[in-house]
Amino acid sequence: MSEIIKPMDYLILWRLAISDDGGEFNPDFRPRLEKGVRDRLVAAGLIETSKRKKPPKNTLAMYIALTDSGWELLTRSFQVSFPPRANTVNTLERLLRKIERHLEANGATLGEFISGKSYQNTIVNESHRSRFDESFGDQPTKTIDVKSNDREPVEFIHDSIDIPRLIEDAYHRITHNQQNIRVRLADLRREIPAIDRDELDRALIDMADKGRVALYPLENPLEIGDDDRTAALYVPSGHVRHIVYLGERSS
Repeated sequence: MSEIIKPMDYLILWRLAISDDGGEFNPDFRPRLEKGVRDRLVAAGLIETSKRKKPPKNTLAMYIALTDSGWELLTRSFQVSFPPRANTVNTLERLLRKIERHLEANGATLGEFISGKSYQNTIVNESHRSRFDESFGDQPTKTIDVKSNDREPVEFIHDSIDIPRLIEDAYHRITHNQQNIRVRLADLRREIPAIDRDELDRALIDMADKGRVALYPLENPLEIGDDDRTAALYVPSGHVRHIVYLGERSS
């Protein structure tokens, strides 16, 4: 991967990394991001583009964001050399060294450092850091939001629990046996409260690794409530996930 990335590309990726939520609207990107460079970084899987409503007029504009692969590349690229013509080379390179030492000393992720958020309520198992690779394919086209507030949660007491099966069953109860419907993690957690959060998170990440579920963030800040923040799952890059999609029920 790194052999096809040019020195100036790292500055572009770092520019996105220090932006809010790891992204920025294309009209606001400075210096101007040329289409050829943007397309190349998209093809490399390091950035992604989408159409979003740009404040204050809420007109549609291209939004450019780092992918998880982009975050992971930056996490491994603290020793990168920037183009000599960049005015802030020495300062930025020194800053990156300090950040790297800080992350190593504290066992923190790059996303945690940049966001400045506390993750005391979120458990990220160390075994996931080395093997986590989200590859869900295209995002499902249905975006119906289903909540489970009108039903009682289901309790489970058993010596041997098939957590993935419970996740599937809870998902289908919430969606009334529909697939590819977005379900908030807050609702899923409420549906199966007897499952330890660490175990549930581990199962969700394992299911995502195997392509059985897809985990996504709520991209509109106005949609994110306190319950969503409390129930959020953070991936090793520091990115947050609020919703889950599930396809066909396994046999």
